[in-house]
Amino acid sequence: MTAGLPKEKQRMNIKCSLKRYIRYIYWSLAIISLFVPVIIKLTYNEPMRWTITLAFPILILAMYPAWKFGLFAISFASVFEYLVEFFLIPTNFDSDFPQLVVNSTLNWILFMLVALFILHYHEKSEQLRASEERYRKIVELSPKGIVIHREGTILYANPSAMKIVKEDNLVGKSIFTYLHPDFHEISKQRISQAKIGKEIPIIEEKLIRHDGKMIDAEIGGVSINYDGSPATLIIFSDVSERKKVEQALQESEKRYRRLVEWSPEPIIVYQHGFIQYANPACIKLLGASSLEELIGKSIIDYIHPDFVHLVENRNQEINQTGIFVAPTEEKIIRLDGTVIDVEVTGTTIKHDGKPTFLMMYHDLTGRKRTEEALRKSEEKYRLIAENMTDLVSVLDENGIIKYASPSHEFVLGFTPEVYEGNLAFDFVHSDDIPHIQSKFLYMVLSKENKVIEFRYKHINGNWVWVEAKGTPVFNEEGNLLHFLVVAREITERRLYEERLSHMAYHDTLTGLPNRRLFKERLEQSLKEAERYGRKMAVMYMDMDKFKHINDTFGHGVGDELLIQFAQRVQGCLRESDTLARQGGDEFIILLPEIQEEQDALQIAKRILAALQEPWLIGELVLQTTSSIGISFYPKDGTTRHELMNHADTALYEAKEDGKNNFKTYSLLRVR
Repeated sequence: MTAGLPKEKQRMNIKCSLKRYIRYIYWSLAIISLFVPVIIKLTYNEPMRWTITLAFPILILAMYPAWKFGLFAISFASVFEYLVEFFLIPTNFDSDFPQLVVNSTLNWILFMLVALFILHYHEKSEQLRASEERYRKIVELSPKGIVIHREGTILYANPSAMKIVKEDNLVGKSIFTYLHPDFHEISKQRISQAKIGKEIPIIEEKLIRHDGKMIDAEIGGVSINYDGSPATLIIFSDVSERKKVEQALQESEKRYRRLVEWSPEPIIVYQHGFIQYANPACIKLLGASSLEELIGKSIIDYIHPDFVHLVENRNQEINQTGIFVAPTEEKIIRLDGTVIDVEVTGTTIKHDGKPTFLMMYHDLTGRKRTEEALRKSEEKYRLIAENMTDLVSVLDENGIIKYASPSHEFVLGFTPEVYEGNLAFDFVHSDDIPHIQSKFLYMVLSKENKVIEFRYKHINGNWVWVEAKGTPVFNEEGNLLHFLVVAREITERRLYEERLSHMAYHDTLTGLPNRRLFKERLEQSLKEAERYGRKMAVMYMDMDKFKHINDTFGHGVGDELLIQFAQRVQGCLRESDTLARQGGDEFIILLPEIQEEQDALQIAKRILAALQEPWLIGELVLQTTSSIGISFYPKDGTTRHELMNHADTALYEAKEDGKNNFKTYSLLRVR
């Protein structure tokens, strides 16, 4: 019946059966021990009596775990001994009874002392075994590599150590075989200077694996006494991936920093009301000579008193990241005391783990002055309007264009005559019309200016983003006369903002979603799967032999291979699926809606089949495949970390099984 069970399960069954049979024998012998006093007293051979008296209880007590019943048997036997002496064996009551009591009492005390000694011995032995087993498991199951060596010769290595260096057995080998030559001398020096019990500080060194690959590792240890002689215990871990991530983060930070530094729009970052950063355009706008003049200063110091309450409320109300701050017009005070009008917009980001404002200022001083001049003189207004690139128009209360500046032809291609007499909304993108109508209604009711961004039609058929400021003009009785609209093209700015947003959520090489976007989509899919009882799957995959191709033909070929790989895999997925690049040659796929697990397996097969075709890069014809690990919700996990980790585990097994295949985590658990 056990033939179909795994070997480990069969061994456990046999072990349990043996324990059960031994327990039966223990209890049988313990019960027989109740009658030992009778046998002792009926044995007139004195040496034999003492042999049975001492040996049998000790035998019973030594047979753990029946010692508890053995103690009871000894106690019962001591009492039963009096009855046997008195009733079954002829004695002179007056002369032999006191001696009988003394002998029995001494026997009982002797049995109890022996029992306590054996009990103490068993308890200490069990504690020692439990302690040894506990520490053995800690070392064997540690994710970090642990090696014990003496003068460089390895005496012990745990599984993680062998896994890190890709070696089946390390015992008897030299640690310097796996240590980069550049670190031999410093390692010898560290080992020679270590004293018993003294810690060897952790440092970063380079290791050489059995397959020849060089990895970064953090290595520390302690000098110990091992098998009666001094030895060194080394603990190390592979930090190669962490180093790559750190380098990628540094490069990414440099790219984004250049974008901000070179931006013509003033950008400022402040946290809890205190300035943390300002780009050169903002330093110039505020009239400072350097960034040091602004760092640590309160943003309120540069805000006009009329707008201090607005900024303070904004600082208090917004305490989350990713919140967009709608454009508003404010006044700021430069260091020289000059007051300028600015349009303020931005978002909240995370800086040092706390919500922080990233704001963009647009200097409105010139536009404000122009508007004021336009109000004073219609002739001057028209003259300026005809010679400016901003789009100036006058609309009546029904939205009919009464005047359009000549700049419309320069910016949009249509002559002013095309606009005049027609409804302004006829030239606006249909998706933006409801938004504009609500803003115009607000201007009428509040009698306030409003800044609106929308898409205006170009003569060549495309749409141009403009930023328009609408000003309602009223007569002395408070009746609306018309709207004055001054707009400027902001297509480049919008594209810039969209690029920034896209870069934050997409991989710059392949254009695929990055880790951040994948994380958000996976979290959302988990919520929907839990709410509607759906199944879903996560696939972890990488390219087999990518490193060899990248090292042999260069990063240019490697990058093009990654791009083609992403395109080919994307072509195997459904519209609802998400393919994201994790970094390097690692990709991850989210299948948010599957009916059965077989659906995911079919997609995996389709991907592997598509990757069998050779890659054409320039004049090169390359051949590479992929390995895939799959985890299912909810069978293999119910959280993002569980699904991704289990898919990664399955990927590792797929690569270990020869690559160019896929493995599911659920099947690994069955093994």
